[in-house]
Amino acid sequence: DDDDDDDGVSFASASASGEEEGGVKFDLVYLGREEGGRSFFALDLTRHRPASESPAFGELRSYIKENSDLLDSGERASSVSRAGYALALSNWARGVRFCPSCGGGPMRSAQMGTRRECPSCGKKQYPRLDPVAICLVVSSDGNHALLGSPRYASGRMLTCLAGFVEQGETLEE
Repeated sequence: DDDDDDDGVSFASASASGEEEGGVKFDLVYLGREEGGRSFFALDLTRHRPASESPAFGELRSYIKENSDLLDSGERASSVSRAGYALALSNWARGVRFCPSCGGGPMRSAQMGTRRECPSCGKKQYPRLDPVAICLVVSSDGNHALLGSPRYASGRMLTCLAGFVEQGETLEE
């Protein structure tokens, strides 16, 4: 099935199972849906020929060239965030190729790319989550902020307060 976005551009021809027309197996990873209803998916092409050699991605290259002004608009923040999410999921999926429990594999993609399953023992693997708290404490008049200096930083590097949240710990702790 071809997926067309709102302006009729088909970025890649792939079915819901992730099988490209040329017979190459891709794992489609669902990244989410915009308020307008447009869905986003990622394809990890690192083990395949470069996209510049693939005729299937010619439309994507042309679309990016014609719409490069989107990078300087409000779309930039959501696009960068979406790209970071796609990269994190792709890196995780590449690192979980075989089952850590039984050694079976290769692991199969499930839940639209957000879970891996072992075909031998059925073990399910999910991406690692690193919950973090980042905050800016501002005075009641809004004129001052509490900043910290990391131990490792030399000079006068100041940052917002941040830290990882441990298992069983609340954000306030």
